[in-house]
Amino acid sequence: MKYILCTGDSHTCGQYAYGAEDWAGQSLGYNINGKGFIRTNFDARDYVNIVRNYITDHTNSEVENMNISSWGKEVAGFHLLERPVRIHGGCDALILKVAERQKEAELGIYIDGEHVRTKRLYAEETRYGMWSFAFVVIPCTGAEEITLKTEKGYVYIDSCERWMGDYAVVNCGVGSCTVERYKNECLPDLIEEFPDKIFLAEVHTINDWVKNNTIEAYGKSLGETLEIMKNNSSLTMAITVSPILREEPVPYAQDFYEKFVDEAYRVIENSGITMIDAHKAFKEKTEGKTADELIGTLYGDDLHPRQPGYTLYAELIIEKLKGELLK
Repeated sequence: MKYILCTGDSHTCGQYAYGAEDWAGQSLGYNINGKGFIRTNFDARDYVNIVRNYITDHTNSEVENMNISSWGKEVAGFHLLERPVRIHGGCDALILKVAERQKEAELGIYIDGEHVRTKRLYAEETRYGMWSFAFVVIPCTGAEEITLKTEKGYVYIDSCERWMGDYAVVNCGVGSCTVERYKNECLPDLIEEFPDKIFLAEVHTINDWVKNNTIEAYGKSLGETLEIMKNNSSLTMAITVSPILREEPVPYAQDFYEKFVDEAYRVIENSGITMIDAHKAFKEKTEGKTADELIGTLYGDDLHPRQPGYTLYAELIIEKLKGELLK
């Protein structure tokens, strides 16, 4: 099985996608610092879910988003693993999204009764109030039963997906985050946890712009990130980001947003990585239209797409996947 990892910030998470208007991070108290990914909506019409549905419809791939409500009491949207949970096999991988806190916990993983791994769950600095999110991947082809046990502390589970077949599509969005932070705090976990990776990498441009980064620093971080991805995957593709609708530069930005976009184009071209040019496609869709005309239709606000915008992202990604992967 190959794992298609969709990395990026709030566009990857699906902010303003239908089904995700009450964005998951908001309910937990968003923090721009700290380790961890974000809770995402399996049923929202964001581009990751649209791509996932295409993959399951057009390849030998299948997913079950498990109902874990019986695993333990609910706390802040997580389920406490109060007792050993036995999951029937017949799948190729389980992908868990779990909580990491400033209190250490350990999750024991058993396949057909044999202990295969203990996952340490700990975040020195959390990202959403007292919580952070992490992935646990359990390859289990041929297994009859997978057992999860709390071996230390309190283990909180956010979701569990059972994947079968050739591909799994995973939303690895983190919310508001520069490329440098994603490279240092998120990417190492993905490289360690997922065995056979394909990266669909959104290039973060907006957050590097609004967080007062310099163009030079952004380009350096993006180049290093794409190089790490390329060296640790069978395929990496870079996704440019939709245009913004606000007047610029805003007081806290170093320069015009389009200069960051130009730097992304330069870095992607130099990397030799396939580009999915969402920025160009959005420009063509928005030409001659005002921000007032676009917000509420293609856009949710001046920085984020709405569901039709996420559909455009997905169509571009699927077209590239057809040429690069699904031949």
